[in-house]
Amino acid sequence: MWAALPYVPVLLAVVAVAMVQVRTGRVGAVLVWLMLATFCLVLLRQLTTLLIVGGMAVVLQEQKVRLGYQAHHDALTGLPNRAAFQDRGGRALRDADSVALLLLDLDGFKPVNDSLGHAAGDEVLVSIAGRLSAALRPGDVACRLGGDEFAVLVTDVSDDEVLDLARRVLSDISGPMTIHGTPVAVGVSIGVTSSRRGTTDSLDLLLREADEAMYDAKARGKGIISRYHGREGTTIALVPASIPSGGGG
Repeated sequence: MWAALPYVPVLLAVVAVAMVQVRTGRVGAVLVWLMLATFCLVLLRQLTTLLIVGGMAVVLQEQKVRLGYQAHHDALTGLPNRAAFQDRGGRALRDADSVALLLLDLDGFKPVNDSLGHAAGDEVLVSIAGRLSAALRPGDVACRLGGDEFAVLVTDVSDDEVLDLARRVLSDISGPMTIHGTPVAVGVSIGVTSSRRGTTDSLDLLLREADEAMYDAKARGKGIISRYHGREGTTIALVPASIPSGGGG
């Protein structure tokens, strides 16, 4: 009803002009100007409505983009989140010749969180995310799975290249860090697994293998890279975590 209300004066004006035309055979100047003014007001309303609707469409599109980003990115670090990890990992397993997964768990994070507070812990996670992103190559995907656990998806690389990347990540993350004016020591344990096209179609399987390798690394000490070997068994091979000269990136 309210949407149709502005058109009522137009209808009345048309009826009035028609009645005058029928009775007298001509339309006076007053009625002509009244008709023109009425049509101008309606046109102005239509243009205003168009601008309002267009503005709302822009706002809705911006909100859609923002919500889509928030749904697939970690709010604290800005890295892709677990949902994005599942999506990109599934596509990588389908499209790439090989997929490698690095699962990272921070060493020494809890003492920082307990002694300096959660704000300091958040700053550590943001710093780690920045270092992790800087250590990767274009096309590699770093995700925060939750807490102090991160994952890296790498496609179409050899096993040696994956281990070189893991060493570079370990080196960069373990570098000196100052939080709220206090030097802190935060390292990382890394579990590595890989798959060739057709050997596995399950990202969850790769995640379980990397998780097993990562816990093996933590059991052997801090700052260790452990690689999963063999789909039939649970053999874990320890990879020396020493960093070759120039390995930092």
